[in-house]
Amino acid sequence: MIHSVKNIVLKALILVNTGTWTQDDVYLLTSPLFHSSCVGLFACIAAGATCIIGKPSPDGIINAVVKDRATRIGVVPSVLNTILDYLDEHPDVDCSSVRCIEYGAAPMSAQQIARSMRHFDCGFYQYYGMTETAATVTALLPAHHLDESKLKSVGLPVLGTRIKVVNDSGGLCEPGEIGEIVVRHPCTINEYLDNPELTKSAIHDEWYSSGDLGYMDSEGFLYIVDRKGDLIITGGENVYPKEIASCIMELPGVADVAVTGVPDERFGEAVMAAVVRAAGSDISAEEIQDHCREHMASYKKPRYIYFVDALPLNSTGKVDKKAVKSLHTDK
Repeated sequence: MIHSVKNIVLKALILVNTGTWTQDDVYLLTSPLFHSSCVGLFACIAAGATCIIGKPSPDGIINAVVKDRATRIGVVPSVLNTILDYLDEHPDVDCSSVRCIEYGAAPMSAQQIARSMRHFDCGFYQYYGMTETAATVTALLPAHHLDESKLKSVGLPVLGTRIKVVNDSGGLCEPGEIGEIVVRHPCTINEYLDNPELTKSAIHDEWYSSGDLGYMDSEGFLYIVDRKGDLIITGGENVYPKEIASCIMELPGVADVAVTGVPDERFGEAVMAAVVRAAGSDISAEEIQDHCREHMASYKKPRYIYFVDALPLNSTGKVDKKAVKSLHTDK
């Protein structure tokens, strides 16, 4: 895909506005520089702040907080969980310099937010976006994190952005109705490199079709349901992995989870979950299934549950869904 210099500069200014950056900020960037979230580096430059390019490991991040007095941390939730585990074991670490934590790539549960707030007395920003828009198109601001009813959303559109949710016919969905998220954003690419067909299918009259499924509430907050490609169809029923993962994460014995679909001769696909137990937990597959059965339709509960020490991640810190599927398909 092709981004202009104007796109990157403009996005940096949008982030400075959204995140209330100042020249006194010391920003810890933990994502790879090839990832779209590295636009945070340009926001740092635009604000005249200091940037530390660190390793996404507990030791590297804590070192930047303690020795370099980082004020902002950009991180994915899976990495943040490892930091929280570290702080559980080292409660005397001084994190008072951190005034905001920015996260994206996946939402955090209310339990994860509460746990984070116990360790970090700061504001939290959740950003949602895609590489085609130079990252961020919505933001869940610190004040929104204090309203538990909004924690499942990815916030409101950022400066200069319009978002709508459309059905299969292209019509506008009603509040609460699930459809595809389309975005009109000043930093959207003009085209995919050497791929006019993909450009034509994804961009229409300056509106970009994200491939994400979601809905908006009556206040304009956006909620992500799942990627179109991640949708599980089991026995003719649509199942959204994020809904199941959120349900499982409600259990105190679960530290992390990933949900995906695997082939099934009878139903086409079956629901599978890879679960990381919380420290000291011996939660069983039966307990997880019972919890899901109690809070969702029975067909949504995972048929297969595999316990792992840690979820497999790709180079950007996101869960590697192919590796998760292989836990079942390699057996």
